Amino acid sequence: MLPICRKAVVQREATKSLFIKVIDVLRRAYRKLGQLLVSEGRLPSPDLVFYLTHPELGVLVQGPSPSLLAKAMKRQRLHPTLNQIKFPEVNIGIPKPLTPKKQNDVEVMGLGEVIMGTPVCQGVVTAPARVVTCLQEASNIQNGDILVTMSTDVGWTPYFPLLVGIVTEIGGLISHGAVVAREYGLPCVVGAAEATTILQSGENIILNATQGTITRLATPQPPTTNQDNNCSQEQQ
Repeated sequence: MLPICRKAVVQREATKSLFIKVIDVLRRAYRKLGQLLVSEGRLPSPDLVFYLTHPELGVLVQGPSPSLLAKAMKRQRLHPTLNQIKFPEVNIGIPKPLTPKKQNDVEVMGLGEVIMGTPVCQGVVTAPARVVTCLQEASNIQNGDILVTMSTDVGWTPYFPLLVGIVTEIGGLISHGAVVAREYGLPCVVGAAEATTILQSGENIILNATQGTITRLATPQPPTTNQDNNCSQEQQ
């Protein structure tokens, strides 16, 4: 079974890589179309092509359409709100969004509180948390931070050398964050529900990736790492 599993993992990653390449080609093509539509006065911005369906773009190519333009602009305004909606990892029937945690609920969660997750690369580190919910905000990451995010993909990889630990709300043993964390030897915990809501950027936390816990600290402490990180070649 082991050779079959290894081959399946390789094929899974190859499929993901090919999918990303195809999406990139399509995105560049649609952006070029957007630029052409802007030059003809049918769109005010090339980015609006991403808020229209392919058939709708076909109509717009045939001639100006104020109704489609209004629809695209409305979708663009709604996108930031819709993009913040979170769903359970497992859904039965029609997916229902999770109820967002209110600010006063977050404040009740005091210092010393422990968040549980699944350890995927062992080690213990004490450092500031850096809560980043989208790749566009990744430039806020500082050297020596513990990244706290929903999940990671290949676009996050250049930031990993700056980190001393990783916490994700979703993911498993072979998710992107877990695999790259093991490659870099970074303590990593996945499946830490609501970590991006509970924790705040700049506050010091203890990431115990041996036990799968994240603990808030009462007072700031300098970043320290446990040298006994258990990331064997078998795990990688």
